[in-house]
Amino acid sequence: MKMIFYLILILIFSIGESFAIHLDIDVEPRRPRVNSSYTVTFRIAVKDDEDPRVDFNTIGMNAIGRPSRGISVRTKFINGKLLTEKELTYSYKFMSKKEGDAVIKDIKVKIGSKSSSFPDVKIKISADVGKLKSFFVEAEVPKREVFVGEGITIKYYMYSKGNVKNYELKSYPKLSKFLKRFINRPERAQSVEIGGEIFRRDLLYAARVFPEKPGKYYIDPMSVRVEYSKTSTTNPFSLNFSFHRIMVKNIHSEEVIIVAKPLPPAPLGINFTGLVGKHSFKLTQAKNRYVVNEAIEINLEVSGGGALEAYTPPGIYTHPEMEEFEMSSDLRIIDMEKASKIYEYTYLPRNPLEIKASKMELVYFDPDEMLYKKIDFNIPGLVAKGLSDSSLPSVDNKGPHIENKNFENKNNPGSGIVAPIWSYDLFNKLNALRYINVFLLLILFGLILSFLLFRKTKNSRFEMAKRIVKSLRRGEVTYSDIFQLFQLARMESQEPLEVFIKKQNFSKKTQDYLLDLVKSSEKFFYLKGEETFRFKYDKGPFSELLSFISKC
Repeated sequence: MKMIFYLILILIFSIGESFAIHLDIDVEPRRPRVNSSYTVTFRIAVKDDEDPRVDFNTIGMNAIGRPSRGISVRTKFINGKLLTEKELTYSYKFMSKKEGDAVIKDIKVKIGSKSSSFPDVKIKISADVGKLKSFFVEAEVPKREVFVGEGITIKYYMYSKGNVKNYELKSYPKLSKFLKRFINRPERAQSVEIGGEIFRRDLLYAARVFPEKPGKYYIDPMSVRVEYSKTSTTNPFSLNFSFHRIMVKNIHSEEVIIVAKPLPPAPLGINFTGLVGKHSFKLTQAKNRYVVNEAIEINLEVSGGGALEAYTPPGIYTHPEMEEFEMSSDLRIIDMEKASKIYEYTYLPRNPLEIKASKMELVYFDPDEMLYKKIDFNIPGLVAKGLSDSSLPSVDNKGPHIENKNFENKNNPGSGIVAPIWSYDLFNKLNALRYINVFLLLILFGLILSFLLFRKTKNSRFEMAKRIVKSLRRGEVTYSDIFQLFQLARMESQEPLEVFIKKQNFSKKTQDYLLDLVKSSEKFFYLKGEETFRFKYDKGPFSELLSFISKC
């Protein structure tokens, strides 16, 4: 009975996989206002001969005008083949008359005989322009309900009109309980229309967050100190006068609550990676033929929108004659929604071996379609060979002998047979000594190689830090340089830079200098939108920081 139940589960999983339809829904602007129009766009990936149909119902939304349809075509190379992807878009304009949640429900996409249903989409409708102030801070949260491990990008924006003279960040959001990734991606200020009024929108802070357990999570407010001008009018001596007063006000964004839901049960017998969202896996290996004790280096690149910081990759090769060294990894931010992490494997074959090519199946969870999806990628075979024995002398069962017809045995004249120059016992001893020397040389080679690999891993971070510090000697720095330098010091830690600096045993002078440098770089980057700024280079604090990195 259990076997029948398992087969039904696998069948359901397979059917869901084969009939999956990919749908993205975008809302622009993300936070529509009462009595202001906004656009909802449905994006569907299709093949050349497919013509999808989208059906849905709405609550609290009034359609304006006719929908528009568009098409985009992308061409790319995959495994040496030219592939074309086509995407159809359906755009609808809506307007809402009440503040609160508007809902798109009963969403279905049909392509021929295939049909897929999608979860409801809630759209937060904010107050109308009559209630808006001339400046405010808002946290843009794309979803209020997510799955555990699903990544969402939180953006804090400053909206302002012409009377704002300057502003300063008072406190950053903590975003506690989340696994978070700071995004150092500058975004140009934009002019946006809200209810017929034009506002300037500046990105203050962005982070990609991942809930690790089910429950409620809080998007904390961000506090900003704003300097703005206020116009006053007076009428002394019957003449009209007006002047501007500089005012100061502290404002903050509203707190937002997010609910994290547990993942649905995974089908039995699948290799679930724990990653949520679409991901790709790419394995790179320089060659597949090695000699014994030659390092085998393999790279596995994982790309996607999931929590790669917490992802533990699978083992690639397992063999009793192969030694596996500690794996290293490097996280690279692609954009605000996506990152890639490259894992570097190092193996050392201790004896001759052969591993056949194989396939590995990995599974991620797609939160939009609520399906577990499989990815297959090939693991190449490899061969490691030992040293050749063809150069060794051949020995028969009687041992070696040498014949010398010009030398006559004095004890037995005329015999023509001489005593052998090499005795059998002596030969065996020399032969054994030779093998012992070869064995010791291999051990020495392995120790040297292990030392070099360890030294390379340890010193690469230090060498990179030295190059950054060397470039800073001219007294010019970017926030990217500062962030990368401290990332080399704190490695995988995600705590704020200020907290990290205060925790270390730096001297008081070094600590104050580094804190001021971080604060200045953030101020120029976030408040003034300038990536590069001048500063006073001090050799002492940087030397102390480099010494710290060299000991990590």
